[in-house]
Amino acid sequence: MREIKFRAWDKDYETMLWSININDHVQFSGTWDNGKKALMVPFYHPHIRIMQYTGLKDKNGKEIYEGDVVKLDTHKWEIVWSEKDCGFAIKDNYGITFGALDKSEEPFFEIIGNVYENPLK
Repeated sequence: MREIKFRAWDKDYETMLWSININDHVQFSGTWDNGKKALMVPFYHPHIRIMQYTGLKDKNGKEIYEGDVVKLDTHKWEIVWSEKDCGFAIKDNYGITFGALDKSEEPFFEIIGNVYENPLK
């Protein structure tokens, strides 16, 4: 069973929020990259982008989240949610999404950033 975890990108402060806790009032709190605690924030706040953990790790053991940019050989891909595949998938810089990710692909990816700090284009 996959562990359910989230992180969030704060567009206003241009920093990642980690250790996201979501409560029953559709609010979340977390910790910014600099270690400061975030107060309760509405889940659908316009400057916050929530990203879910895929349950996979890259070849260095780092957790892969939606919104991560990964490298496979010489190609760069964005990790996205695919409604068509009902799961996480990879998208190239042309916007083409390829099938759902699975555990067998785990050791080949390397995280090189995320779409907010290192866009594909």
